[in-house]
Amino acid sequence: MKLIKLSSPLFIAFIALLFTSCSKSDTTSVVTPTVPPSNPITPGNITGFVKGTLTTGNIYTITGDLTIKAGDTLASQQGVTVIVKNNAQVTVQGVLLLVGTKDAPVSFNSDSNTPGSWGGFQCDSAQSVTIKWANIANTGGPDPAGDPRKSLIVAAPITVDVEDSWFSNGQDDLIRMQNGAKITILRNTITSSGSTDGEAINIKSGSTGTVAYNVVYSQAGTGVKLETDDVVPFPQTQVDVYNNTLVSNGWRRGAAEPGRGISIGLNAKRKYL
Repeated sequence: MKLIKLSSPLFIAFIALLFTSCSKSDTTSVVTPTVPPSNPITPGNITGFVKGTLTTGNIYTITGDLTIKAGDTLASQQGVTVIVKNNAQVTVQGVLLLVGTKDAPVSFNSDSNTPGSWGGFQCDSAQSVTIKWANIANTGGPDPAGDPRKSLIVAAPITVDVEDSWFSNGQDDLIRMQNGAKITILRNTITSSGSTDGEAINIKSGSTGTVAYNVVYSQAGTGVKLETDDVVPFPQTQVDVYNNTLVSNGWRRGAAEPGRGISIGLNAKRKYL
């Protein structure tokens, strides 16, 4: 049998090829581009109808209910701080585009920094919702009837992309998608939310998409819940659900409806778990 000497050109070429292959990175870097500052919004108090861009490094105070009309966009660059007063909510009929970065997330919080002290994002008739690298705290403030509001609700067949964000101290459902929403919910952290009820990620009535790599800790209701309808089973809710970390959920349910990490029922379908 012919042996290859360690010093032979063939052996050296083989070693060079091996090290070249091993040095190739197996990871993928996600680069989030900065939102262009179209129609910059002046820092300070904002209320009523609004459109334009919240710009880097500035502080804005929402003093009353905010509405993004159909056809308008409210965007945010990285490193923006938004303080919400008077239990106000953000109603989205147009486009919501909040894009921070890992080192400079977008921040939404109430002036009191207490759970359930502002209304969150009510996007029932929105045209598009994108939230990336945002820190959203203390949502779910009471509606006029005194009931806690959902922190982020979409009830339209639109594209919804929520990634790499932190949500804490909501008082009802944290993320609620329904009526055919097309969702991407990835790598978010949801902590210490819900009151007497409230799911962390609640997907209903024909919505489709992906829920993956999220962390849900200490949610009053279920960590991830999928439902369609017990009477009208189509269009069916079909979602890829995988690699989520769900810890200490269901702590306020009681014996009649025990807590769950994941609930799949009422004609819903998960493709992977």
